[in-house]
Amino acid sequence: MDEDQRKQQKAVNVVDQRQSRTRKVMKSTFKVALQHDVSKVEEFYLGKMDIKCPHCGALHFKGEILSSRCCHKGKVKLPPLKKYPELLKDLLLGSDKRSRDFRTHISQYNSFLSFASMIVTVPALPPSSSGKAPYCYRIHRAVYHEASALRDKTDQNPSFAQLYMYDARQAAQYRMKRFHNSTEADKQLMTKLHELIVSINNPDVTAYHTMREVEERERELAKKERN
Repeated sequence: MDEDQRKQQKAVNVVDQRQSRTRKVMKSTFKVALQHDVSKVEEFYLGKMDIKCPHCGALHFKGEILSSRCCHKGKVKLPPLKKYPELLKDLLLGSDKRSRDFRTHISQYNSFLSFASMIVTVPALPPSSSGKAPYCYRIHRAVYHEASALRDKTDQNPSFAQLYMYDARQAAQYRMKRFHNSTEADKQLMTKLHELIVSINNPDVTAYHTMREVEERERELAKKERN
């Protein structure tokens, strides 16, 4: 057996072990899930999470296996977390009007700043269930994230990743066209959020900026050739 086969077999063994542990846990908890009388459920206490991994310092319960739960005996080393952007911290924790408005419309901001559109099949709820329970978002079949062309054909209504081909202010103007009841404050905040995504060296933004530079270079060459 060569090295690749050994690695493949090791990966298969790891998956089998995890599935075996999962089956054991499900088997031991299945009867508890069916028990209607909660008073008869025996209390189970995991104890304190105070067992420290000697390699990475992660804390574990006594019943956990250290080597397979965190850093694999020091073999896995993650880079330190980057400092959280002050702008986002202020928006998420602040009590001023701008922060409150941001949290109210956070889904819209998230959608307008995303790079791709999500395409899913959402099944219709049966008429009999309407209004009887909280809405549950369900998805059938595959989930797709559709990336658009580099530029909008008309250059009048760019969206998603296309907006990262423009500077922050111009991109904010396009986004505000679809932002209901937007204000100048919303536009300024959208501009700042765009600039933030660019400033943290987002790999997707970097790729689109590179493509924009290539496009501009090709246009300049074509212009010189015509002259």
